Amino acid sequence: MWSYLKLSEEKNLLIEYHPDAPRPQFMWSASLPSTWRIIETHPARWKVCAERLVRDYIPGVRLSASDRKLVMAKLEEVVAQSQKTGVLLALVQPGIVDEQVSAVTLLLRWVDTAPSPASVLAIEKELTSKDPQVERTGNDVPYVVASTSHQAGPITNRRTVFTHQAYIPVSGTSWTLAVSATAPNKETSESVAAIVRRVVEGIKVYPDTAGERILAEPMSEDDIAMVMTEDGVVKP
Repeated sequence: MWSYLKLSEEKNLLIEYHPDAPRPQFMWSASLPSTWRIIETHPARWKVCAERLVRDYIPGVRLSASDRKLVMAKLEEVVAQSQKTGVLLALVQPGIVDEQVSAVTLLLRWVDTAPSPASVLAIEKELTSKDPQVERTGNDVPYVVASTSHQAGPITNRRTVFTHQAYIPVSGTSWTLAVSATAPNKETSESVAAIVRRVVEGIKVYPDTAGERILAEPMSEDDIAMVMTEDGVVKP
């Protein structure tokens, strides 16, 4: 279950970040659900990645031309929004909701508050209108969660979607990792909130690292461990 990787010896990046997405210089690792599909947001890579996802969006299910067009439009929307808001890592969970192709999105984004240090108190103050709650991981690391709902979709087919967010301030730095996921309906909202908390549990940061050997561990057999460098993602 344990994987080690000396990043200075690793040349091939599994994922290359968008060059403008904020990220810390220190390394970190994440345990991500293996059934989710990663969407690249790098300008030179995202389109090929999206087209590949559309071809095999739901394994074993052949999508109609109209559904493929709908999925591509959704992926393009996720990429555009991720590029605009500085998302570092974007994933989708393909599915069928109300007999229509759908996707749950999972986004990881770093926020730098320099010169102010990252803190739970500052996050709570920023999220006052969203009724933030402070929780702790199994390793007693504090983080802040907040949930909201809003209308989405075309004007002829509006629906309520549910967004769940978690913010993990890295002690001793000015960096906070934001993890968010949006559920397409109320029925999936609770499970999506659980996914966000599960991802938070699997986050590990190494503020003092610079090309050193670090540790990555998946949360379970259903997860995949990934090590994040300053340039991109490497799979141990």
